[in-house]
Parts: sequence; structure tokens; C-alpha cells
Amino acid sequence: MTRFAWTETETQIIQRAINEDLDYDYSEQFKKGFDDFKTELREIKNSISNSSNYCEMLIKKHLKDRYFSNVAYEYLKKKYEGEGLVSIVSKINLRSFDYSFRDLGVYDEIIKCGFRIVTPESEEAIKAELNRLGHTYQRFSVNREAYKIVEGKVYTITPFIVLSPLLHAAKLIDDHEKYSYKSIFCSLHTLLDEFILKIMRFHISMYPKSVINSESVQAASVFAADSLDDIRDQIIDKIIEKYGHMGYADKLEQLNNWGITPSLDEQEFKDSVIVFCEKRNVLVHNAGIINKTFLRKVSSTIFGKSFELGDKLNIDQDELLEAVELIDKVCSNLFDVVTKKFDKLNA
Repeated sequence: MTRFAWTETETQIIQRAINEDLDYDYSEQFKKGFDDFKTELREIKNSISNSSNYCEMLIKKHLKDRYFSNVAYEYLKKKYEGEGLVSIVSKINLRSFDYSFRDLGVYDEIIKCGFRIVTPESEEAIKAELNRLGHTYQRFSVNREAYKIVEGKVYTITPFIVLSPLLHAAKLIDDHEKYSYKSIFCSLHTLLDEFILKIMRFHISMYPKSVINSESVQAASVFAADSLDDIRDQIIDKIIEKYGHMGYADKLEQLNNWGITPSLDEQEFKDSVIVFCEKRNVLVHNAGIINKTFLRKVSSTIFGKSFELGDKLNIDQDELLEAVELIDKVCSNLFDVVTKKFDKLNA
């Protein structure tokens, strides 16, 4: 843990977090992010010709790192053998929330992991322990809540928390059955967006002085941080959140300002990405109908004259495969540009 001197001000600590060389290896994190991107892109490509693969990918994605939800899913699959997740979820009485840990098959696992389930017998003892730690709970749901206290921190779990990832995945699967190609197209957009933001995060982490010297964090967060790395990460999180709201033309321009430009045909690369992203926006926000906003944003691209006001976008398998190829080509090239740039610096 990095210790902060009582004589240091919030500003001084923040500046030290920016200026000092820290030990964390951001390059390994970035390379892992690229490997994850390639894996997910490959899964999406496979799903284009196989709808069931895509549904399994959605379930896998939403249950990732959610142990109790995975246990519940396996239990429910066995209980409702031969039925899909959408059908399984429809059989659970969601309106009254009348289900328990036992109904989801997670009761034994919750106990094994050290959680205490609120029962009529344990309720008062749990309340007393939480109050002693400064946590006041006005109301308990008997047999519907479980608590675990680790080093003064309280962790809560309920059947609904266990079930939520399954509900979300089931909703997306249900939508997929109606709008499968649209759903896959939007997944590709999310994948591209996340990878570009990972590049931005990596650049800021490697060049903090040129980007984050005007940023700040709350004083309470500074003095609650365990290390300078934590403070730097808080600042970077704020900047990435801001960049996340930028349009793609602005994102690409920002990368270009940092010297991160793909070794591809610049106009075709930028224009293809901009049109791809604006297609996603009109699919999500205007039912796929070309509007004035779409035409304005693509008007400066080489594809601008290919669209007419009022036309409806039809996403087919060929267009999805073209989008996969575009994203793979652009992101792989960006990865090569970034790694070569920083390899030279570290040589």
C-alpha cells in the first residue's frame, strides 16, 4: 500500500499519481483485451450461420463470473429438461417473486460459501450483527435474503440477484428470435466500441501527463485509495467515460491526434466505420428507417449517396459477414499500430 503524507494536499497526491512511474503492466492488460476481442468476434461470426450458437454465447456472456447464477442455470436446465432458457424463465412466477434459494437449486452452495440465510430464527441475530457494524437494515425478507460479512464489509444475495442474469439473457434471446440479424449487428458495434475505448485507456495509461493533468477526483476518494495506481485508475475511468459519449468520427480523430492511425486506406477506413456505426444507431433508435440525422452524419463519407431518406435498412447475412471482416481488419490493424508504437518506446 502506498502511504500518503498528512502534509500532502489532494492536488499534490493526484499530481504524484500522474507523474510517478508505477509498477502496473498495462501492456499485458491491453494484449489480453485484444485476445478477448478476437475470441468474442470469432464466436459472433460462428453465430451468424448458427442461431443456437448465438443464444449459448449470450447465456455464457451474462453468466460469466456469476457463480450462483451458473449453478441455478444448470439446476433449472435439469429440472426443465429439453426446454430453452426463455421457456424456463417463463415458468418462474416473476409477478409474485414467490421463489426461494431452494427453488433455484442454490441453497446448499450459498451455505457452503459462508452466507447466512435470514430465517425467523436467525433474523434478530443477523440484524444485531449488522447494526454492530454500522449497517442498519429496516426490513428483511425471510428466506429471501442471505448475508456474508467479510472484514466489516456486508455482501448480500437474494434469489432475484441470482436470477437477474438469466432474465436478461432470456430477454435478449427472445428478442434475437425476432430480430436476430439486428441483434448480432448491434453486438458487433458494442465489440468495436469497447475495443476502441481499450486503446484509449491504454494510451492514457502510458501517457498520463499529456492527458489527465487537468482531471481531478474527489478528496474523499483520494484518501480512501490504497495506492497511487488506484488514484490514477479513478482519473482514467472519468476520462474514458467522457470519451465513451463521443461520436466515432471524434474517437477516430482523437486516436489520430495520438499518432494511432491504421495503415489502411484512411478515407475508406474512417468512412466504413462511421457508416457501420450510424447504421447501428438508426436500427436501434429509428426502427431501421433512414432519417435526416443518419444522412447528415454519413454525407461526408464516400458512401453518403448510397442512402435515401425513408429507406429501410435490411441487415442480411452477407452484410453481417462484411461487418465482421471490417471490424476484424480495423481492430487488428489498430492493435498492431499500438503495440509497435509502444514496443519502440520500451526497446
